[in-house]
Amino acid sequence: MIGRNDLTAQSFNALDQEGPTSGTVTVTLNQPPGAPGFSTELLIQSENYYRGSEPGQEIVWPIELIGGLAPYAVSIDWGDGTQDLITRLAPGRFTVSHTYKQVGGYLGSYPLIIRATDSAGRTAYLQLTTIVNSPTGATTDGSGAQATSTTITKLLVIWPIWIVLLLMIISFWLGERREKHIMQRQMAALA
Repeated sequence: MIGRNDLTAQSFNALDQEGPTSGTVTVTLNQPPGAPGFSTELLIQSENYYRGSEPGQEIVWPIELIGGLAPYAVSIDWGDGTQDLITRLAPGRFTVSHTYKQVGGYLGSYPLIIRATDSAGRTAYLQLTTIVNSPTGATTDGSGAQATSTTITKLLVIWPIWIVLLLMIISFWLGERREKHIMQRQMAALA
C-alpha cells in the first residue's frame, strides 16, 4: 500500500500453536509523481478476528482503513439488528464500540460486518465475530433454549465413553462364548 508498510511473519504448527514472530521489516511505497489515475485498493483490517464480552458490557474493536481515497463512509452491522454509520476523514487506525443486550445466537456469537466506501467509490468488507456469553457460560441455540457450555462439553466427552464401555462389554461376552465353544470341542475330542 502507499505509505509505510510494517511487515512481520508469524509461523503456526499443525496444532495451530504460534511460533516466534519474525523481526519487523519496514517498506515504504511512494506514490509515483504525476501518475494520472494512480490509485490504491481500499482495505479494512483488524488485529483481532473475534472478541468476547458479556451482555451489557461494552466491547471495543480496533479497526484500520488502508489505502483508497479519503473521506470514507464506514458502515458497521453489529449482528444484533443495530447498525452504525461513521465518517473517517483519513486512513488509519480507529476503534468502534458497542454494547450487546443479550447472549449471542449460535454458540453465543454475533457476526460483525464492516463495510467501507471511499470517495472514489471503492468498497471493502471485513467480517469478524463477537462472542457474547453470560458469566455462567449460558448460551442459546437460536431457538431460545438455554444450554451451558459445561453441559455441552460433558455431553461431547461422555457419550464416546459410554459407547466404548458398551463395546468392551460386548467383546468380553463374545470372547467368553468363543472360549466356551473351543473348550467344549476339545472335551468332545478327548472323549
